[in-house]
Amino acid sequence: MKKLSLFILLTVFVNSYAQEEPARKKFDIRFGLGWSLLGTGDLGAFNFENEFNFRFSRYFTASASFSFGRVTSEREDVIIANLVDDSGNIVYSSTEILNWPHYGSFLQGNINIFISPFRNNRFNDFRIGAGISVYNMSEAYVQGYSSVPDEWRPVYGDYFVTWDDDKRTSLGWNLIIEDTFIFKEKFLIGVKAFTQPYINGDINSGFMGKLGYVF
Repeated sequence: MKKLSLFILLTVFVNSYAQEEPARKKFDIRFGLGWSLLGTGDLGAFNFENEFNFRFSRYFTASASFSFGRVTSEREDVIIANLVDDSGNIVYSSTEILNWPHYGSFLQGNINIFISPFRNNRFNDFRIGAGISVYNMSEAYVQGYSSVPDEWRPVYGDYFVTWDDDKRTSLGWNLIIEDTFIFKEKFLIGVKAFTQPYINGDINSGFMGKLGYVF
């Protein structure tokens, strides 16, 4: 009798669990567009992300993502020129503001683990994630400049400039807060905020809107 009662209880439990946890879609792919600030030079970057997710349960998900970022910015230099007389008094002063372009791009590979503290209920998934990141950054910027003689300015402009470039690769960490909504059981829409500190001192922080599809 005890065995029969235990069997009935187990049957009811499994049946209830099966009804509560229908066959879940474990895989999804998400595409993200957003903006971030690179802390090394306070550079604004456009971000694109491609992410693959595997859900172990309604509480835990693993993901792998690949990101591309593009920086187009300017560096401002202020030139103050003073003309003085024989006594050292300023008789004329001029100020010129120069804006030099600053270009950059980066590639990232990320692996993260997410926890959904309120459970992924198949309609809304608020999750917090952490993981590792490897990125490669390339920058090009004006290192120095000098005035062009007056007779050459019609050809070369006001200044000669020298360019420099910097390429670096570093390991870092991801900290992510994300909220996603599911509609029509197949499509995802969400937002995320993230920060990525790297060993070399760089830090990339920003936000992103995301669209996805559940397989």
